[in-house]
Amino acid sequence: MAEMKIIRNEKGVFFEFKDADMTDRAVMCGALQQTIGLEAYKRGMSMDDVRDNMLELHLKAMEQLKEQADREES
Repeated sequence: MAEMKIIRNEKGVFFEFKDADMTDRAVMCGALQQTIGLEAYKRGMSMDDVRDNMLELHLKAMEQLKEQADREES
């Protein structure tokens, strides 16, 4: 069974996965995003704002991933 553990400490937020391939990881992270978005909506954020904020977070994460991959290649 695939597992995801979220750790927050003074250095940041980290994820640990156990027995999880790329698809498992994407599904778990997607479910977490959906849960966060739903909670924001329930607390009064418009669906457009939820979508825009979640997209902004995704694009920033992909930008950081690209930067990390570029650093590791050099």
